[in-house]
Amino acid sequence: MRSASFFETRQKEKKLKKNIFHLVSEVTEWYLGQFPSKQSLNVRKVGLEKEYPVIDAKTYKAADIQKIFPALIQFGWSPILDDVYYDVVTGVKKNGVEITTDGGYCTLEIIMPPEKSILIASEKLQKIEKVVATVCKEWNMYILGYGIQPRTISHPRLWTKKGRYDAIQCALGSKVNQTVITASDQVHIDIAREELIDSINIFNALSGPIIYLFAHSPIWNNTLDRNRRLAIRENIWASFVNKNRFGIPPQPFNGIEEFIWHILKLPLYIAKHENNYIVPNIPFAQWMKRDNNWKDQWKFHEGSIWFNARPKSIFATLEIRPACSQKSGENSSLAALVMGLVQELQHAKTLTETLSWEQWHQLKNDAMYGRNTKTLKKISKEMLKITFKGLVHRGMDEEVLAEPLTQRLYQKTPAQEAIEVFEQEGMTGLVNNVAIPTE
Repeated sequence: MRSASFFETRQKEKKLKKNIFHLVSEVTEWYLGQFPSKQSLNVRKVGLEKEYPVIDAKTYKAADIQKIFPALIQFGWSPILDDVYYDVVTGVKKNGVEITTDGGYCTLEIIMPPEKSILIASEKLQKIEKVVATVCKEWNMYILGYGIQPRTISHPRLWTKKGRYDAIQCALGSKVNQTVITASDQVHIDIAREELIDSINIFNALSGPIIYLFAHSPIWNNTLDRNRRLAIRENIWASFVNKNRFGIPPQPFNGIEEFIWHILKLPLYIAKHENNYIVPNIPFAQWMKRDNNWKDQWKFHEGSIWFNARPKSIFATLEIRPACSQKSGENSSLAALVMGLVQELQHAKTLTETLSWEQWHQLKNDAMYGRNTKTLKKISKEMLKITFKGLVHRGMDEEVLAEPLTQRLYQKTPAQEAIEVFEQEGMTGLVNNVAIPTE
């Protein structure tokens, strides 16, 4: 005969499941409402975000990009003040463009407003780059289209003074210091609510082929990486962030409810309380019981989940993250790749179904370590076919931007080119190869 405690336990389990169901349903309904329907999504827009290592022009060591902000303010840019340290200028903005720092003050970040045309978005970004590079030249600094500081190794002193970054360091510990010397190219693409789960699964699965084509950080600490890694940034993050919130998710998501429940179970690393950031470090679902204004904290939670492809509800976009920073103009190829695949989402889904999830994880590792396996090349080739088809159907003459990716597939990738230049011409040759041109 079963005891009374057994039935009490079962009742508690049923109540818990019921509470979870209502919680997930509530969040899912709100979350989907942040994204447009497919019917209302006409021409997709693209948003470019680009990071650049900043170096001293003589020593090639890390330099402080914040030095140029006063000059840009004199040229008509408005200051961006930190929301905790109110007297700290963390960047400038004008006409929807933001010029700021990433985690490290030695990493410039340029955030562009969304555009309907990738060609126009890329042209505008390159103009801004030249302005910044020209001002940096007056301060004896270079900005690089490269994925990591070439000489300077990570150090806590390199952090930008921002309240949010203080909280990140507290949440993740000292190992997060490694990230302040890395730089990436990121692309935001408009996404419909009906496409969310397929998009998340597809682009995370394709991390390996994307890294293969966009790895660009094989030389750092003044030498070629001793393990022959080509994409150091990805490896650095993987070394200390929980696998449930970084890189490729452990498993594909079977539906929006499963995705939301996964997010709700993850610890909330950063929350805004009055005028400060705090580190709750408890599951978001638990935080919701304490704070009725959980929607205000969602953007901080969402922003500290670093999947290689992650939805950003605040923008109604999908953000693609695993690419290293590219040379000037070449991040448009990443945007074209992503746009083409989104346009042909069902064909891309069919491609990702040809391998198991474990094999996609393996392809990512192969790409990071420069193992150009037959499978990696074959999948990358098929991915590009889908991309060109999607861009042609989009009808905005953007397929020209994806053509360099075919050359990378059959000739040499940015990482291979960087190694070749470094071995032949040394650090000066590498810097000259990847430095952003001036006006």
